Amino acid sequence: MRLPCCIGDDDYRNKCFLDAGWVVIRFAEEQVVNQPVRCCRFIANVLAKVTGNTAINKQFADVLPVTPMKQWSRRHATSLKKKKYRQRYLSVT
Repeated sequence: MRLPCCIGDDDYRNKCFLDAGWVVIRFAEEQVVNQPVRCCRFIANVLAKVTGNTAINKQFADVLPVTPMKQWSRRHATSLKKKKYRQRYLSVT
């Protein structure tokens, strides 16, 4: 099984997208699983900022911001993998 994306793994890919004028939004899988509406709020706020249209982010005005997560080092990811961390937040037995 492949380790999750770790610090620095996506730097080149992010740079390519940014250089092409794209907006890069990244969430941890755990954020998407546990905070899907909060992730939508974040995306709506980015869309409002990019387009100037605030109609969409008004729908999420009462939603709390997504809880930030630090990106893992490869060492930390390996440790979490051994502890089956992912299975815990996915409620997989």
